[in-house]
Amino acid sequence: MWRAALRIARRDAWRSKGRSALVVAMLALPIIGASGLDIALRSADLSTEERLTREMGAADARFLDFGLGRPIQQYPTDRTSAFGISGGEKPRTEEEARRELEAALTAAQSASPERVVTDASASPAVVTTAAGATSVEVRELPADDPLARGMLTLREGRFPSAAGEVAVTREFLDISELKLDSTVGFPDLEDAAHRIVGVYEIPSELRREQILAPPGALIPELAEHEAVQDIDFQFLVSVPNGMPWSDVVKVNETGWMVTSRLVHHDPPPDDQVPAYAEGRWDASGADAQAFAVVGVVLALIIMEICLLAGPAFAVGARRSRRMLGLVGANGGDRRHIRAIMLGGGLVLGLVAAVVGVVLGLLLTLLTRPWLEGQLGFRFGALDLRPLELAAIGALAVFTGLIAALVPALLAARTPVLQSLTGRRGVRRTGRTMPVAGAAAFALGAGLALLGGYALNEPVAVAAGAIVAQLGLVAMTPVLVGMFGRLGRFLPLGGRLALRDAVRNRSRTAPAVAAVLAAVAGSITLATYYGSDEAQREAGYDPMVPYGTVVLSAGDERALPALSRARAAVEEHVETTARADLARLVPDEKICDDWEGATPGCGLVRVLIPMENRCTEEQRFAEYAQSPPWQCGDPDGYHTVLLDEVVIGGPEVLRALGMDDRRATEALERGKAVVLKPTALWTDTPGVEPADGTFGEVTVALSSAETVRAEDEAWHASREESESSSAAPASHTVPLPGRGEAVALEGWAQTGPILPADRMEHFPAVYVDPGRDAVDTFSRLVVLIPPTTAEAAGLPSVDYATLWSTDEPPAGARWQAVEEVLRDIPHGPPAFVERGYLGNADIVLLVIALFAGVVTVGAAGIATGLARADSEADLATLAAIGAPPRVRRTLMGMQCAVIAGMGVVLGSLSGLIPGIALVVAEHRNRLAMWEQNNFRWNMDAPELTLVPPFGLVGLMIVGLPLLAWVLAALLTRSGTGLVRRAD
Repeated sequence: MWRAALRIARRDAWRSKGRSALVVAMLALPIIGASGLDIALRSADLSTEERLTREMGAADARFLDFGLGRPIQQYPTDRTSAFGISGGEKPRTEEEARRELEAALTAAQSASPERVVTDASASPAVVTTAAGATSVEVRELPADDPLARGMLTLREGRFPSAAGEVAVTREFLDISELKLDSTVGFPDLEDAAHRIVGVYEIPSELRREQILAPPGALIPELAEHEAVQDIDFQFLVSVPNGMPWSDVVKVNETGWMVTSRLVHHDPPPDDQVPAYAEGRWDASGADAQAFAVVGVVLALIIMEICLLAGPAFAVGARRSRRMLGLVGANGGDRRHIRAIMLGGGLVLGLVAAVVGVVLGLLLTLLTRPWLEGQLGFRFGALDLRPLELAAIGALAVFTGLIAALVPALLAARTPVLQSLTGRRGVRRTGRTMPVAGAAAFALGAGLALLGGYALNEPVAVAAGAIVAQLGLVAMTPVLVGMFGRLGRFLPLGGRLALRDAVRNRSRTAPAVAAVLAAVAGSITLATYYGSDEAQREAGYDPMVPYGTVVLSAGDERALPALSRARAAVEEHVETTARADLARLVPDEKICDDWEGATPGCGLVRVLIPMENRCTEEQRFAEYAQSPPWQCGDPDGYHTVLLDEVVIGGPEVLRALGMDDRRATEALERGKAVVLKPTALWTDTPGVEPADGTFGEVTVALSSAETVRAEDEAWHASREESESSSAAPASHTVPLPGRGEAVALEGWAQTGPILPADRMEHFPAVYVDPGRDAVDTFSRLVVLIPPTTAEAAGLPSVDYATLWSTDEPPAGARWQAVEEVLRDIPHGPPAFVERGYLGNADIVLLVIALFAGVVTVGAAGIATGLARADSEADLATLAAIGAPPRVRRTLMGMQCAVIAGMGVVLGSLSGLIPGIALVVAEHRNRLAMWEQNNFRWNMDAPELTLVPPFGLVGLMIVGLPLLAWVLAALLTRSGTGLVRRAD
């Protein structure tokens, strides 16, 4: 039976090439995407050997010192993470690094290495470009060495082999606008010019800007001139028989991290890994929610395809009704009719599977270079998984069978006489399917609401949305019939189109359901994403007031260029006010806080009364409804600046959005302004000062030597904490006449602190910046007027400027500023506060376009099928004198009716799961806030629900109108001779 059915189905598909091609295209489209995605992901997922070759060439092991001290702990196959036990510093020279490497290899008692190759990198180094100057990473590696083979890929020219030669990555070449054989200079090395002899790429980091030099040609000289801040030394080591895990653990004792080829191919058991034994690893299983989301998306795709392809099979059955009637007249029963129709789905599904997989492979091969460029890394070898591709192809076959199932059942129940005469007959819609659909819709909607309001489970919401959509699909024939009652309110073309849609529900209902599903999914996504964007915008904290331009020389090398940069900003930007700032210099140069122990850096800290500190018990009280005043905002009044203590006048506060009369008067009288209550010294320490309270503030300047002594005391206290003979280092500093003091910074309260090299006390007033003040990641606590700082003889340096503007500078004006700053070696960076810059409009536009394409496509397919199915009716209209435009109007109205019904139903049904998803997400955040006791530093998350009413209105009005216009324009006015069979 099935053999004959498949032969008949194949012949019918070949005779109706247009319809067959349409069905194959619909079935193959997701197969192309799925197979292409599978091949691309498998090819992008590098094998262990491919990954190791890119990272360490042909070496047996790679050694790297993170500067975490000794010992460290690492994972066997994680090449980037390690845990330090004590803390330490990285070696600064290759000679020092090689000595430590030899000591590590000796401690491991492993076989002597056959060869060792140095892979050194330093950043950031300033180099000249065609347009000015930029910063780039400098690397020294003998790329032609056999041990380094595979780490770099040469694209043009050759690798450098002598001093004065460099190779550059393609990314740097494009940004610098230089060319092969041109020269690149290093301003910090007295403009030493180096010729570019080659262009290469790093296979796993295509966007990396890097310059490659021969070993020892650049980095030592850059380090000697202090032209780079960070230097890393890695060593590629060739060891006989590889390096086992036992030797890796011994090397970890010396502070080195090891990537062993042998260990990656044969990892040790977990009980032999110290990092696992100490609970540093959390084994997490597969993300069930991710699998559920993938399943939901897959179900939606299959349902959409079935709904779009179903009408094509239904029309095919109608056009083949005489042939099917002959089968019945010659002894065939319903089983044979169903087999013939299902055979059509099977044949077209097989063709779609083959076409989809082949086109997916070709698409991957053609787009592979573009994908690699977008992702930033090269794929590995082409990886084809036959079983996975076969499963993807089977999806097309399954979808074809499902799409043909309902038309097959309807065709099998058509009487033989009706099929032979070509009469359509009148068939009432059954009650079973609509009732079941209504029950499924109620069940799905209830599950979605339950998942959002009670279970806090997005997966339950998604599952409920799928069930509800399936219920609506089952109810669509009845809903289409209900829309038919609106025909008397429409003009002639609308009445004819609506009557035809209602009479041919087997063709209309699937198309309406396809539009319904697409629009419902779009509205759900728009509700969820729009609400999420609204919440992000409400929670956005500007770094400085809107429109403020910030120029800050955080690096000492940028200070000489500050005047030139300020002039560039004022030349191209219309400003309304300016505020200059200075910072204290505790030692010889300006540095970040984390560099306090670096020679010449030091630290500036605010000392507070010990009674004002926030203890660990207070900070992390499990059931604290409101934190004590000492544990308020830990970083004070936040700005874009990176210092606790800043020198400036009232204009600084105004530039930061604080126009407080008391603060202005205090600064004009030479008093400091304190923006955090715990930093103010009063006669009653431990009592929260009121807004406007006067007192004093203490600023401590510690040299780098003092900070290093504190670090050594901290390490000694940890190492000897269990020894009774070692006295713990003090966490407080005595202030004569004031009592014990601690550092304001939270991390310093738990570590030892030594008397600072210099401490100054200033009269101050506490001003509460308020909850609506600008808020960011940095910490401004004390503002000292310039006259007071000068009178105290505090060492300071002018380093930043704030400009207020009416509107944020943009376009050509700001591009001119950026161009000038790029041309300045070590130029200070500039920043403009532009407010929250979300991409909700773009995302909503993409969602609307997707819904529009599916809506117009589904309505167009149904209209095309209706046109093919209604040629006799159109011929009758022409015969009774209807003008040609009636044909266009009728086809346009048929398309608009289908689109309008689907959009209205989809818009209404898509809001429920969208709202439920937003509520579920909010309740999850609220539960996390309560469980983790975030009350002490943040408010409870608020529910932000923004239904996309604008998008809904645009879809209800715009999509049917668009479908009408397109269908009318693409419909021929004339008609050929048609023989009416009935």
